[in-house]
Amino acid sequence: MVTFRSGLRHCCLVSDARTFAVRHAREEQNDSAWFRSSENFITRAVTRDYAAPLIQRGLPIELVFPILSRKPFSPLKNRGNQPDLAEIYTVARLGEAAMALNQLSPTGCCIRILADGHKYRRACKTPKNIVDQYQNDLLYWIDAVEITGIVDLVDYEIWIENSLSDVEQFEREVSYQQKVMDVRTRYGSFFDVDSIGISHEVIKAADDVGRQLCFTFYSMLTSTHYDTLFNGFAGAAVDIYDNDDIQALYIEHIARLALPAVAVSARRDYSATFGYLTPNALGELFHTMRLEVWQAACRYVAISLVDRERGLLRHRAPNAFKLTIHGKPNEFQFITSPLRDVGMTAQHATGGIAFRDGKTWINYRYRIERETDSETPLTVSIDAAMRHTPERYGPLARLARSGQPFAYTNDPQAFVSRDIFDLLGARI
Repeated sequence: MVTFRSGLRHCCLVSDARTFAVRHAREEQNDSAWFRSSENFITRAVTRDYAAPLIQRGLPIELVFPILSRKPFSPLKNRGNQPDLAEIYTVARLGEAAMALNQLSPTGCCIRILADGHKYRRACKTPKNIVDQYQNDLLYWIDAVEITGIVDLVDYEIWIENSLSDVEQFEREVSYQQKVMDVRTRYGSFFDVDSIGISHEVIKAADDVGRQLCFTFYSMLTSTHYDTLFNGFAGAAVDIYDNDDIQALYIEHIARLALPAVAVSARRDYSATFGYLTPNALGELFHTMRLEVWQAACRYVAISLVDRERGLLRHRAPNAFKLTIHGKPNEFQFITSPLRDVGMTAQHATGGIAFRDGKTWINYRYRIERETDSETPLTVSIDAAMRHTPERYGPLARLARSGQPFAYTNDPQAFVSRDIFDLLGARI
């Protein structure tokens, strides 16, 4: 038995993840429930003409989806790095789509999640063990909702490297290093750490890569593993979710981005909060963190460009359809979130259960939004039997030990007093 603490009292739910997740991912059985693809990007005729020869040759329909990299160290987005209800919901949606397609295709169908945490770890600097554990926990949930075989999860880097010779792997790495230098050289002279908005206008005006770089910069603000703050601050690595000062500094870094870094400390009096930091030290800290984001964005864009230019995904899976979160030419836009939260992704959000006007639904929101609205975190506690069987309850046991919420709710009393399985029957 898994117990979720809601802050009012305990609510016991049988830990049947398939019942919990798959049942609540059901929507109308038509492709618009899962896909939001534009005819400008890929037409039905092209899809038909591509799939027909595969079926004629007896090959299954394969869809590959680079997604679910990791939950970043970001106190604005989450309260921990492990998969929560949001990831389970995304996996359930993929499973439901795969089961429907598997029934429609005479040769079967498989959706392959290309977990790309290690691919972009070079850019974000997320610790390796965090990515490894995240992928292992996702495999646990895929097995728990009983979709293993039609939804597969592999590490993107391993999957790609298995198709490359030693020479090709070496050439890929050389291309990446050169691309990083090219991006830094071409756009670095325009980047001004103390005037980010103005410098980005210049960079975006340069070309498509410049626009991608600026978009990536803002995305990386809450995805970068800040070595200066997390590992260098106070001379030792810290647990950011247990350190109020680190979280406060992180928030100030994001909130004051429009100001010159050296002017941040002069803008307001921080002596009461960070009295141990001189104004100059505070300004230098924010200056360095901004540079960390810029360098991370350059690396991220370089990684994406190299693999795209070398056609590695197509090389590895020449017959596969590619799914994407954001619409792109020749790719299918797949909706990984509840329809109310299209555009949000599980890895950059927290999952929640909302009750309002007699209706109930799963949603994706940032931690800062939920806690600003006084939503209640639902944490997990485990009994002695579960502690001795970590291979079965591993992710739940880790959530219990860390205190990371499994989900949030806006109405804990409704959550513990009513049958949420019945309430979650509405379209979500």
